[in-house]
Amino acid sequence: MPIERPPLDDRQLKALELDRNCYDGIASAQATLLDKSIISIAGASFSISIGFINSLIPLKNAIGTIVLWSALVALAFSIITTVLSFGAGEKSARFMRTLCDEAEIQCDTEILCRKNPWRIPLTWLNSLRLLSFIVGMVLLSGFIFYNGIMRATIQ
Repeated sequence: MPIERPPLDDRQLKALELDRNCYDGIASAQATLLDKSIISIAGASFSISIGFINSLIPLKNAIGTIVLWSALVALAFSIITTVLSFGAGEKSARFMRTLCDEAEIQCDTEILCRKNPWRIPLTWLNSLRLLSFIVGMVLLSGFIFYNGIMRATIQ
């Protein structure tokens, strides 16, 4: 039999409503600055490298094309993990929003202390997308710098 709890007071109800609004905002704002930036920059870098590198640095004369291909893979991976993190972030916020509703129904704010099952996947996805984006940009920049600038200077 469930424990009979007193109804939540006005302060607790206002706090729950504030939490609800916060989680609703998080769920609807998954396409914020970081997400948009990574998708835009990684997508642009991916497109530029595919479309223009061959005209700037002929691949048949380039040294270290494995670096270019590794950069493309890293940038593609950052785009994929960013898209996956959209869904995980939304599910995480919706889970917490549901906990707010449950806390109000059961008059128990300790429900909000439950672990969010989306926390760890979301943390990993965010870390992987940032890491793969940075690796992709460093590799791409290194390839362009070495084959475009250093080789022109040496010759």
